[in-house]
Amino acid sequence: MTRRNSVRFGLFLSSLLTVASALPAAGPKWETDLAKAEKRARELDVPILLHFYADWCGPCRTMERTVLNGGEVTRRLGSSVIGVKLNSDHNKAVVSRYNVRALPCDVLIDPSGRVLERSEGMKQSFAYTAMLDRAASRHERTKQNLIASSTKPKAPEATEAGTEKPAEPIEIAPRDEYVDEGPMLDGFSPVSLANSRQWIEGRTEFKATHKGQTYLLASAAELAAFEEEPAKYAPRLLGCDPVLLQESDRALEGSTDFGAFFDDHLFLFTSEETRAKFRKSPYRYTRTRHVIRASEIRRLQ
Repeated sequence: MTRRNSVRFGLFLSSLLTVASALPAAGPKWETDLAKAEKRARELDVPILLHFYADWCGPCRTMERTVLNGGEVTRRLGSSVIGVKLNSDHNKAVVSRYNVRALPCDVLIDPSGRVLERSEGMKQSFAYTAMLDRAASRHERTKQNLIASSTKPKAPEATEAGTEKPAEPIEIAPRDEYVDEGPMLDGFSPVSLANSRQWIEGRTEFKATHKGQTYLLASAAELAAFEEEPAKYAPRLLGCDPVLLQESDRALEGSTDFGAFFDDHLFLFTSEETRAKFRKSPYRYTRTRHVIRASEIRRLQ
């Protein structure tokens, strides 16, 4: 190499180093340690994204290449969500806990472990980031109301005027999947919902009937629990909106998009408006004495 060429090469290398130093540092990486991800999520009070995959899964490899490491996804990692990749073959206990039955699977949970969003199958980048944004927004809206399932609402307190001061109902995040119009709760298990505040799909082989309504449970153990104490798990008022029932004597079935636990019982509402009314004065609507038959209930069209 001539002296002139050597100088030119040195200047070229120097310019490359200058450009490289000006580039932004590598963005937040996916975690592979669930315990570390959970700790970080608690520190930041943001959701955790559990991405389940397997080495033998073709769609998982495609999603890894086209979605998971794209700028729109990694920009959210470490700020609005903590992402952790879990090989399903090496994390059987976590797979069972979140009822993962197809890959790839993404489950978004809040720092206490409650499911905010879930998706099975490959997603495009725009749909994937939309899911992350929904979970982050839902966590912000509900983290003041979603409390540990072992915590019960306080007993009503008396105000100076002697009237009751209502406890705060525990709102539940809407389910993001639809199963069937036939079973109650859109086919999701009432036992999973009551015990862990998770929307877990019931299975037709674990079917139970209570007061003329059909419920699907997620396992034989859940079926036994429901049959032993159905009133503990079934929605109150046969799933009717308590506000409409009290104010207009209409037996209209509530939606799984608008639910709340109050005094450890599940209530369903037809809209955010009626749920808001219930929140302000829950005792007014939980003391209704209507006698309802399943055949009289109308579903929201």
